[in-house]
Amino acid sequence: MSAVGVARPEARLTAEVLNERNESRFVGFHVVLVVREVIIVTRFFKWSHWSLPLRVALIFAAAGILLAIVGIIKGTVPANPLSIFLALLISGGSWGVVSWAVATAIVDVEHDVAEDADDE
Repeated sequence: MSAVGVARPEARLTAEVLNERNESRFVGFHVVLVVREVIIVTRFFKWSHWSLPLRVALIFAAAGILLAIVGIIKGTVPANPLSIFLALLISGGSWGVVSWAVATAIVDVEHDVAEDADDE
């Protein structure tokens, strides 16, 4: 059995047990994937590995969803499950996409300014 990226002893033990069942499972902040005698452990929820624009987008999407929930509680959205779903999707999605675009533009401009400063 070959192990690829097994980081912790408890992850290795869990991976060996899962290998018998040929399935995957969450172990702390690692995802253990077992596929035909190969064990792959990935760091799935590591916040610092995500790009800054993605982190900003997730924060603003959560804020948009929270504001939609406040609106649902106040009664501005019909009590239809589809309407509630669409309100959450539209508010979270639009806030997330717009904030991601703005953050991406800011990061790109900062990189360009840093390159120009290095050229001088």
